[in-house]
Amino acid sequence: MYIENKKIYKNLIYLLMIFGAILRIAFLDKFPAGLNSDEAAASYNSFSILNTLCDKDGMFLPIYFLNYDGGQSPLYIYIGAIFVKIFSLNLWATRLPMAIISSISIYIFYKIIIMRYDENDAENRFNIIFALLFFVINPYHIMKSRWGLDCNLFPELMLLGVYFLIKFLNGKKNKDFFIAFIVLAISSYTYATSYLALPIFCILVYVYCIKYKFINYKMILQSLIIVLIITWPLILFIIVNFFDLDNIEFVFMTIPKLKSNRMSLLTSFSINNIIRLFKILILQYDFLYYNAIRGVGIYYIYSFPVLIFGVIKYIKEKYNRHKDVSFIDDVFMMWLLSSVVLAMFLKEININRINFMIIPLIYFVIKGFIYLFSYISKMKYKVLLNTIIILVLTINFTVFLYKYVDLNIKKENLIEIDTYNTNKDDTFLVGLDDVITYIDTLNADRIYALGIDAMMDVYVSYYLKLDPKTHFNKRIYFKDSKAAHILSNWYFEKPVIMNDINGKKYINMANQKGVVYIIRKSFVDMVDTNIYNIKYFGKYAVCEPAP
Repeated sequence: MYIENKKIYKNLIYLLMIFGAILRIAFLDKFPAGLNSDEAAASYNSFSILNTLCDKDGMFLPIYFLNYDGGQSPLYIYIGAIFVKIFSLNLWATRLPMAIISSISIYIFYKIIIMRYDENDAENRFNIIFALLFFVINPYHIMKSRWGLDCNLFPELMLLGVYFLIKFLNGKKNKDFFIAFIVLAISSYTYATSYLALPIFCILVYVYCIKYKFINYKMILQSLIIVLIITWPLILFIIVNFFDLDNIEFVFMTIPKLKSNRMSLLTSFSINNIIRLFKILILQYDFLYYNAIRGVGIYYIYSFPVLIFGVIKYIKEKYNRHKDVSFIDDVFMMWLLSSVVLAMFLKEININRINFMIIPLIYFVIKGFIYLFSYISKMKYKVLLNTIIILVLTINFTVFLYKYVDLNIKKENLIEIDTYNTNKDDTFLVGLDDVITYIDTLNADRIYALGIDAMMDVYVSYYLKLDPKTHFNKRIYFKDSKAAHILSNWYFEKPVIMNDINGKKYINMANQKGVVYIIRKSFVDMVDTNIYNIKYFGKYAVCEPAP
């Protein structure tokens, strides 16, 4: 298919970019419903850094954040501090950085595509429009753009680094090569999986560029020095945690010792990972509703054969030294290969953990479709067949959008969805803001949150915008849980159940004046309603001693 009119083509490009930004930014405070515990921790840390230059645990400008011992990547938190300053501590400030960066990625992807396909060629304009459309309406990219998970910044920075690398290969300007490595080095501050993925990718790039005489060994040395200058705090952080050393405090930052090593994400090579990876690539679902919609997938269910077709076609043409193979295709293949190697060493594979892989997968799905379009162009009913493909894609996108909105509306209204009910043991808690705000008005002496969430104290800090200085060094861990006491009147514990003489189960709750309990609504049957007044907030209940 051809798009002869360049003005129409440009207008379509602009419309797609605007549409893509709207899909990623509109109603951020509603979709996804609820607040994720990692989001709350990251954003409250941003708030704490902004006000005290310390994290919520009192650590001065940490190079990594504790976040319940397992750690949280720093870059998104430091970027988030800017948005918290502008918008205060709320869902918009929490999610907007990811949404904006992901929207910028649409433009970056477009710039890469037009280096691959000359947009001055009318025939290529259709391919460019399709490639941009597929990226804009990609279900995974839309979903991951709409919540503030620190690790989801990794693929976006990787795409930016790849853009400058491709720009260098296209124009031979050394500055672009070094900018690429600056961005790649910065991306190591987004997710622990980068510690393995980035070295593999960079080695492949070095070998490729030396083989085809794009660079010399001096440029390799210079780029490694750049990487070392940027990443030395992170390297020191890895050493501290690998050898179980103490915190290292500099005048300008802290290298923390975590209680749980972030390298625990990685393990020895496992053949089971290959099986798990292929299941996710084929089914495009990992039973985590916030990563993918079942039946829709991460790049649309029907696209997997097109992905395989695109990869096989690339390999075949590369082997035969076909003129249509571009160095851009090679770069995305190196990205894909390094992500496959990473997956083989992950302790547990889910879509979050293989997020490094998704964009090159999207690229080769697009390649597969473009190859398909080239075959169709030789057929008698080419217009009809191309129209059918676009129509199927449009229908699939509509189904995705409906399911995504419907799922989150049901979740907001506590409606059970299916066997994999998002309201059971969910990491996006709905309605806690109302509970916490209400309890704050009671001026209670003691508040117990029973069996709600191990990171309940982060939600309290987040929604009440607590001054971080008020609870530095006041978190006390109970032996039987990861619950924490952060303030003099807030306590977080597992519910203790006891039986009375008739065999009925009750929650062990001290009936004392000034003591308030937050419990799950499902626990209400185990509360003695004769001595407690119960006020409901969605799936939560607040229990106050009756007068």
